Amino acid sequence: MKVVLFYMLCYYSQKTVIKNKFFENLGCGHSLLYVIIHNVKKRKESVVMSGRKIISIIMGIFMIMTGIICITSPTMTYGTIAWVLGFSMLLESIANIANWDERKSLGFANGWDLVGSIISLILSIILIFSNVLQATVDLFILIIAAIWLIVIGIVRIVTSFKVKKLHDELNTLILGKHWYIALILGIIMILAGILCLMHPVVLAITIGVYIGIEIIIAGIELITYAV
Repeated sequence: MKVVLFYMLCYYSQKTVIKNKFFENLGCGHSLLYVIIHNVKKRKESVVMSGRKIISIIMGIFMIMTGIICITSPTMTYGTIAWVLGFSMLLESIANIANWDERKSLGFANGWDLVGSIISLILSIILIFSNVLQATVDLFILIIAAIWLIVIGIVRIVTSFKVKKLHDELNTLILGKHWYIALILGIIMILAGILCLMHPVVLAITIGVYIGIEIIIAGIELITYAV
């Protein structure tokens, strides 16, 4: 029984030094038994790896199909952003409430943290089940994204003129030579932001298509790593 228990210990342990000293005293019979157990372990690991590869391939195919659906229905894809946001808030709120006592004992939380988590929990539930609130959040995200494009465009234009000024003052052939590229990109971003403010659906479609492409890429990478 002790020999069997030690073999089981060697099977689950990584301390090869102990195993080697033991098998030197047992002889070839027990060494053969160890080889058999080691081979069984390797076969089990191979089966587990094969199962993981199959699951990864299935998940990759599922993600590719989901990405295609997102691309073919970009507005519907964008419409789910608020729901995903609400679900994420729900999970985070539950986690914060569940470990509030532990965080409080360590000095990382107080009563206001608990109150904030409860409010977030209530808002997340409302967001998940309220279509009106979801539409409001989606529209708010579109407006913020459009304004962000305009602001970034203005920053790029200002930066391009600063680079041009530096290029003229230093009279260099390399530094700031292509300052106009930043200027063109800035103008394009401002026009895109204005277009998105006038027609938010365009930005919603763009974001939906982008999400679909990212999901497809992630699915392909998952299959590639599995193979």
